[in-house]
Amino acid sequence: MAKWREQEPRRDHPEATSWVCYGDGQGLFQKREIVTGHGWHEARLADLDGDGDLDLLNKPYTWDAPRVDVWLNNGTRAGANGAGTSKSFRGPVGLQLYSLRETFARHVPLGLQMTRGFGFAEIELAGTYGQPAAQFRATLQNARLIPVSWIVDYSVLERSLDQAIAEAKVLGVRYLGTAGLPHEGQLTEAEARKAAADFNRFGEALSKEGITFFYHNHGFEFVPHGEGTLFDLLVKETRPEFVSFQMDVFWTVHPGQDPVKLLRKYPNRWALLHVKDMKKGTALGKLTGSEDGVRIERRVVESQIAVVMT
Repeated sequence: MAKWREQEPRRDHPEATSWVCYGDGQGLFQKREIVTGHGWHEARLADLDGDGDLDLLNKPYTWDAPRVDVWLNNGTRAGANGAGTSKSFRGPVGLQLYSLRETFARHVPLGLQMTRGFGFAEIELAGTYGQPAAQFRATLQNARLIPVSWIVDYSVLERSLDQAIAEAKVLGVRYLGTAGLPHEGQLTEAEARKAAADFNRFGEALSKEGITFFYHNHGFEFVPHGEGTLFDLLVKETRPEFVSFQMDVFWTVHPGQDPVKLLRKYPNRWALLHVKDMKKGTALGKLTGSEDGVRIERRVVESQIAVVMT
């Protein structure tokens, strides 16, 4: 149990450790650590995903309650080859760690353990949680996680591009990008053109270090403009050798666009892809770049799967 006292807001037993003991059929067991710092009060063994092996379901006592956790044994099917893979899609897929931001804010090692436990090996970063880049790289290596890409705030790239590049090299990411651009109210042509010029500058500097710059769309870029949208303007005004894009499928559908058509329209500009579910009944056609239904960590609608497109 990670937390005993009901009135104590923090975990008072942070070293709480959970194990599975694997029997050899002759009365001997091999103990394997699953996770530390995680609250377990009761647990049950059951085949939760129907793949023929036993999985774990647990709940805490007072820590982070109410919640339940599912721990799948060997993925979700026999011979599973990592999270999100199948016969028709071999991967790789990774997890954007922002999906577990509430967990990482409280306990970084637990967030990393959960990520690896879900079956992910590759990740996209949304920060280093107060750790210097070199220390966080070592932390990720210990967790057997590979940082592929990193999303950085636009303002950081504007004022500290050289530092961001240096940290990206230490972290070992192949892609560095941003997921928003400065605008007041609805995005304007002038704001889009300024962003495109900045993207070209960011991308040229990063390319000299072997890192690809990308822009992650967020829905508000699809303001009508000419025969297309301001997103089309961003694509046309940026240099392909320096600037790639990361499609967020949610934030493409939300403003009323067709992701497949957009992928085909610019077949050579997409480096990465974000996939997350949309709550049924969500109104489309908005250019706000915001939606209440994607702000809650524990709802599947918010989880972000990052795909490297080759």
